[in-house]
Amino acid sequence: MSCKLLQTLTTAVLCLCIVEAATAQLQVGFYQRSCGFAEFVVKQGVRAAFINDNGVAAGRPCSGCDGSVLLDSANGKVAEKDSPAANNPSLRGFEVVDSIKARLEAMCPGVVSCADILAFAARDSIEMAGGQGYDVPAGRRDGIVSSSEQSLANLPPPTLNVDELTKAFANKG
Repeated sequence: MSCKLLQTLTTAVLCLCIVEAATAQLQVGFYQRSCGFAEFVVKQGVRAAFINDNGVAAGRPCSGCDGSVLLDSANGKVAEKDSPAANNPSLRGFEVVDSIKARLEAMCPGVVSCADILAFAARDSIEMAGGQGYDVPAGRRDGIVSSSEQSLANLPPPTLNVDELTKAFANKG
C-alpha cells in the first residue's frame, strides 16, 4: 500500500471518529445501559408533584438548564436560584428535582446528571399539562458554577409581559 493511500485512509478514519464523537454527545436513550429506569423515575417524580400542584408544570427559560440553577448559594456568592430579581420566587420546584435526584442516586450513583433530569422533567411537565410528548436526547453534564450576576445580566425578570419578553430575547439575538 502506498504512503499516499495510507495517509488518505488514516485521514478518513480520523474524520469519521471526529464526526462520531461530535454527534454522539447527546442521544435518545443515553441512560438505557447505565440507568435504564432514569426517565421513568423522573416521570414518576414529576407526576407526583403535578398531582399535588399542577402549577409545577409551568416553566420559563433558565441559564441554569445545565443544572447550575440547582446549586445552592455558598461562600457569600448568591446562586441563580436565590437571585431575587431573576428567579426567586418565580423559579420553584427544586424539592421535586432534589427528590428525583435522590432516588436516582440510590439506584445509579453518579450516573444521571441534574441537567438531564431538568430536561426530562420539562418534557414530562409539558406532556402532563396537555402538550405534545417528545424524545429528549440526553448525556448533558452538570454545570459547576451558579451566579446570580449571570442570571441578572442574561435573563429577563419574571414580571415582564409577552411583548417585553419578546423584545428582551430579540435583543439577545
